[in-house]
Amino acid sequence: GWGAEATMATPISAADLKIRFPEFAAIADGTIDVFVTNSIVIIGDGDNWPTPAAYQLAQGYLVAHDMTLAGYGQASLAQLKGLQGVPRFKADDLDISFSDEAAKSQLSSPIKSTHYGRQFVELRGRYFPAIAVA
Repeated sequence: GWGAEATMATPISAADLKIRFPEFAAIADGTIDVFVTNSIVIIGDGDNWPTPAAYQLAQGYLVAHDMTLAGYGQASLAQLKGLQGVPRFKADDLDISFSDEAAKSQLSSPIKSTHYGRQFVELRGRYFPAIAVA
């Protein structure tokens, strides 16, 4: 932890996730809770994060990322936020294409395939910088 007394952070609630990411407002709380529980396996219970707020923000990004990859969320908003990992997106009169290289670079790292995943990686890097080994 960060200091003598490590305190376990409270996991992000379904209500808080829906406020931060309204594209998931229609998802049942129980479904969100399953993804929150899964995220704890990946990022821990919060005692290694510097603040509970930082932990909940990172957890929210990771949960939103995983839910998007699983097909949850309001399609228009969730997909538009993750477009960098998609070679082409078409909805009604909107048609957006990306170069093959841009799509390949995003898909080579699944966590970076959504906006939420990229935000998670950025936040994690801020608090846990990579250590170079010689």
